[in-house]
Amino acid sequence: MERRKFLQVGMLTPFVLLAGCGGGNGSPASGSGGNSGGPGPTMYVTDQGNNRVVRFNDFIGTGWTTYGSRGSGTGQFGLLGGITVDKQGHIYVADYTNARVVSFNDMSGTGWTVLSSAISLVGPYGVAIDSSGLLYIADFGGQRIIRVNDITGAGALYLGTYKQAGTNQGQFNNPTAVTIDSSGRIYIVDSNNNRIVRVNDMTGAGWITYGVAGYGQNQFNLPSNIALDSKGNIYIADTLNHRIVRVSDMNGTNWTAFGTQGNGINQFTGPTGIAIDSQNRIYVVDNGNNRIVRFNDMTGTGWISYGSGGHGVGNFSSPFGIALH
Repeated sequence: MERRKFLQVGMLTPFVLLAGCGGGNGSPASGSGGNSGGPGPTMYVTDQGNNRVVRFNDFIGTGWTTYGSRGSGTGQFGLLGGITVDKQGHIYVADYTNARVVSFNDMSGTGWTVLSSAISLVGPYGVAIDSSGLLYIADFGGQRIIRVNDITGAGALYLGTYKQAGTNQGQFNNPTAVTIDSSGRIYIVDSNNNRIVRVNDMTGAGWITYGVAGYGQNQFNLPSNIALDSKGNIYIADTLNHRIVRVSDMNGTNWTAFGTQGNGINQFTGPTGIAIDSQNRIYVVDNGNNRIVRFNDMTGTGWISYGSGGHGVGNFSSPFGIALH
């Protein structure tokens, strides 16, 4: 069984690609959450190794639909990263190796639009949309966060030093994800600095960081994604520590970690994507186990999983990001 933790491209280290690790017990669904996993939102997943976006409704795979193939043209992707869905159901993805962000209206690919080349993306890995519809991009290769009004690229604002990694205020080292809270504050996963950054706005005002490299409390090992629940709690996919971390604020109050390395219940191998639904249930993309997991809280209650390694229905190959709609 081979695991490739990083894929080298030039001087960059684009994010985790874990391959050949199977998927739980090898069945399309496993766990203890009932036959369908209970009602919930539709899930959209970036299936990196299969160069496609996958949509399904529940944890038996109802409504399974895929879109995409390998390449650089319309309807094609190369090393998909994050994904988000707007209020209208339009889908946005970070297409890393093609150095672009793409939107399309639905899973048929209608309305395919590529973000303006004037934005000069180097290697986008994370995407998010705020309550006003503004689009945020974590440009992993460009070492910055970009905000635009929409997919046309109008109103572009930038935070970070272009192509220059660093540890100082206003600098990033391979940012992989971004999210926005109800007050408009911006949270960034600064992956190679093993920290989370929060700013008040795109000027960088209110800059605060949380986390250092390591394996214990207040420490991360190449975190990859972030989500917020309805109470403002912060959830981090602590990828190479094979766990999910929750804190109440940027001071690390109420630190809670969940998960150990493995392919069973309450275990992960390189978790990457994370999302929280309206019931505050936690959804995790378990990259190395080629499955999607949901549980009710940070004790793991209601654990259920879906997926196994492969290329067909119910299969993933190094999935990365997840969005709920």
